[in-house]
Amino acid sequence: WNLWYARRSADTWGAPVMLNQSVLRGWAPQLASDPAGVTVAATGATGDWPAAEARAWRLVDGASTHVNLGVTPASSADRVDVVAGGTLGERYLLSGVPGPPGVVHLARSTDGGASWTHLGGIQSASCSGGAAGQPDAALAPDGFVHLVYGCASDTDSGGGPSIRHARLVGTSVQGDALIAAAQPLESWSLGHGVARIAVSSLGTVGVVWLTRPGGALWASSSDDEGETWLPPTLVAGPKPPAPGRMASWGFPLVSRSGRIYAIYSKHIGVNDIWNHATGLMAGKYSDDAGL
Repeated sequence: WNLWYARRSADTWGAPVMLNQSVLRGWAPQLASDPAGVTVAATGATGDWPAAEARAWRLVDGASTHVNLGVTPASSADRVDVVAGGTLGERYLLSGVPGPPGVVHLARSTDGGASWTHLGGIQSASCSGGAAGQPDAALAPDGFVHLVYGCASDTDSGGGPSIRHARLVGTSVQGDALIAAAQPLESWSLGHGVARIAVSSLGTVGVVWLTRPGGALWASSSDDEGETWLPPTLVAGPKPPAPGRMASWGFPLVSRSGRIYAIYSKHIGVNDIWNHATGLMAGKYSDDAGL
């Protein structure tokens, strides 16, 4: 696979810029922009790069500059996310796959993405057995970055799998706590992007996540910056142990009112290469309180 970038100004798209070529498994590149127009793209991949290296590019007016992150993910299937903002205008990059060694990597930039510092693994000590990963991040109106990640073996949930939330403040991780025990999350091998997070303009935090096996999509929300969470709600897919067609690849959006929109893929009984990647786009939304 080749990795490309294009920028739109007014009604015209600029010429595509190739960031890298012959990338093996360059999963889901991410973009983040700041008010100055600087955009950072990141992906975890192998191929013409060193094995499973996470990379970023600083993109200004369509021109790209590669930046070495100093992050070495555990797998080419690592989830990678990048967010611009923070209380000091930081850039954060997160990477991690829920398998050995199970590290949620964090890299931070304070100069618009020109240079990065790898801050190491930030997963909770409650994630035992080296199986934390699949992080996702969102910027809140107060400038803090909220993140969510999965833990396949969490002592806070009795040794079972879980979904956890934390806030990034500078170089520190605050309030890392359990959102929900995500039973029956047996395997994330087909659950790429197991959890996603979004924050409204008023600060309501919404999270959707996928449970395996079976493919049930769940959601929860918090109106106090992640201190407390509403009980998980089944959005789509079968509720174990009942059979049914799976839902997957869920993405949340949160409105000013606190309403949560969940966009996802719903399996229709036709298999292409995988059942979790063969379906119709669907969506549901909550009431105005996110309940």
